[in-house]
Amino acid sequence: MAVAELTCARCGAQFVSPVKRGPKPKFCGESCKALDRTQKPPSRCSIDGCVTRATTAGLCTKHYQRKRAHGDPAAPAMVTKPCEYCGEKFTGRRNRRWCGWKCRSRSMGAKPAEEIIANAKCRKTYHCEHCAVEFRPKRVANNRFCSRDCAFAHKAERKTKVKAPLPPKPCIDCSLPIRRGQRCTKCSRARTLKAGREAYYASRGDVVCRDCAAPIANDGSYQRRCPSCWADRDQALRRAARQVRKHRQRVATVERFDPLEVLERDGWRCHMCGKRTPKERRGTFHDNAPELDHIIPLAKGGSHSRANTACSCRRCNLRKSDKVLGQPSLFSAA
Repeated sequence: MAVAELTCARCGAQFVSPVKRGPKPKFCGESCKALDRTQKPPSRCSIDGCVTRATTAGLCTKHYQRKRAHGDPAAPAMVTKPCEYCGEKFTGRRNRRWCGWKCRSRSMGAKPAEEIIANAKCRKTYHCEHCAVEFRPKRVANNRFCSRDCAFAHKAERKTKVKAPLPPKPCIDCSLPIRRGQRCTKCSRARTLKAGREAYYASRGDVVCRDCAAPIANDGSYQRRCPSCWADRDQALRRAARQVRKHRQRVATVERFDPLEVLERDGWRCHMCGKRTPKERRGTFHDNAPELDHIIPLAKGGSHSRANTACSCRRCNLRKSDKVLGQPSLFSAA
């Protein structure tokens, strides 16, 4: 490793130091370094007459703060200037605006002491609320009664006095008689719930249909399906209810479902002959019109359920009558 011969800045002795990046060492050891640090005279404030140690920018703390506040570190702390309220000159700090607290309070809108004393409540006369005698209170807060006896007598009268009930008034929504407020309890709750629903629907923005995913304009109502999907769902519910009412009189087990679900499950094909049954011919008298067939007929004790029903053409359904035909394996598997 390369070394360099250097001279100590404190004692002047020669010493060897390895060559490294950065500044070269000035002292031969820690002792010379400590002596130089302790015996070095500290820097003083640059302002004439100030012997305080400098901390920032060659200034002491006091002169540095004056430089930041006034721009001049040598500016005097106390100045003579006129009061902003009375105009008299006074000596004080640079940021002081008034000569005393009276001028300060009056400049901020406070009333003079003479006016405050003249308008004090303890200097006025009052009438007792119980005996109507005119008196001057000893304290500002005791301006209702002339004595303690009148105060206690007035309190006892108030306890024994029965308040007259408030006359009933009509509710502004349903016109029912109420004692307080503008609406009865029922109308108030309904109004609160309605306002909450309207705020919720307004914050939802535009919604989409649950079935066809078509956009629906938000008009403040509870809509989850478009009009066409609502009509289809209403027809499906009516068909399911009609089937339940029809078969409940004959069978004990009745399941509520839409017949179109079974026809779509079987792919619109007859489960006995395998022919296609077009959807548009449902409800007609064509031979291949799709109909709902019970695998085990209701007359034989079968149930009205998805497992016991299948798609059938009109011709096979009429030929089958009340016989057990078709695919009984589907029923047994279910």
